[in-house]
Amino acid sequence: MNKIIMIMMVALIPFVTMSQKRSTKGKTTEKSENSTKLKSNFMIIKGVEMIIEDSRRVEKLSEEEESEELSIKRHLKPMTKLMVTFDFGSNISKDNQSLMAESRNLRNMPDAVNKALEYGWEFINSTVVIDGKATIHYYYMKRR
Repeated sequence: MNKIIMIMMVALIPFVTMSQKRSTKGKTTEKSENSTKLKSNFMIIKGVEMIIEDSRRVEKLSEEEESEELSIKRHLKPMTKLMVTFDFGSNISKDNQSLMAESRNLRNMPDAVNKALEYGWEFINSTVVIDGKATIHYYYMKRR
């Protein structure tokens, strides 16, 4: 009698181990499906602003007046060209792609932040680096 039970147990062992492997296989498939659905949680908006010199404006002012007046005008309404990019790391989703496509139409950094807010991002912090004629804006965002 004991021999029959032993033989049955030995015969059942391969079936038990196969059923365990199948259940783990299903779990790994779920994990890989979930990992593709993950959204990026952090983003950096990078804006590079270049000053455009306007050689057409030639005003006849004294040297002192010219430097003060032009300095005020440059601060109030600078002649610049801005290019904006959104950096999500290696995560590319449809939302991220459409945000990048809309970056071509942005004219200033507040527009870039407002556009990111529309897509569910929240402003955290910013850094500005001045490099010769270029001003580089880094805006750090996180998903709400």
